[in-house]
Amino acid sequence: MRCRFVRKIFCNKDNGYCVFVFHTMEEIPKEAKDPHYTGTGAEFTAKGDSLPDTDAVEADLQGRWIKGKYGLQFQTDSWQEIRPQTKEGIQAYLSSGMVKGIGPQTAKLIVERFGTRTFDIMEQYPDSLLEIRGITQKKLDAIMDSYQESRTVRDLAAHLAPFDVTRQPAPRSGKVPAGCGTGTGRLRRQ
Repeated sequence: MRCRFVRKIFCNKDNGYCVFVFHTMEEIPKEAKDPHYTGTGAEFTAKGDSLPDTDAVEADLQGRWIKGKYGLQFQTDSWQEIRPQTKEGIQAYLSSGMVKGIGPQTAKLIVERFGTRTFDIMEQYPDSLLEIRGITQKKLDAIMDSYQESRTVRDLAAHLAPFDVTRQPAPRSGKVPAGCGTGTGRLRRQ
């Protein structure tokens, strides 16, 4: 289901589990709709691990409707980010805080220079960002680390979702938690 983040109801920082309100233009079950929302489309509650918490991007949530203690909610099994395609959307995305090191002014300069090719430039020719006033090699490194980290986490979550693997913090000790199996440490290192 294609939707956009509206607000947070609950988020556990330790394990990534969250309950958020999203907006969609798609048809959803009547009992899942927020009765207080009067705009176009519908607002609904979704729960899951590490859901997107910015309205700068749309998300495609995959899952199922589950009726529980708090009514009908969307249980998210996986989700994919739908990156913006317009200059305005790209600028909003970059200035949203999702990429550390890029604020509103830097986002504006990047989009003015590269337009709708911005994401391609960041992925294929990141050194081109050095052409932007205020971006030094050190800042570029921080920007690209943040961009790659968020992209890697999203890609990994999407890849592991069919196997019912949820986001859990890696143990700081480097030891494999009990019950995770002997291959887990090797998998985590690969």
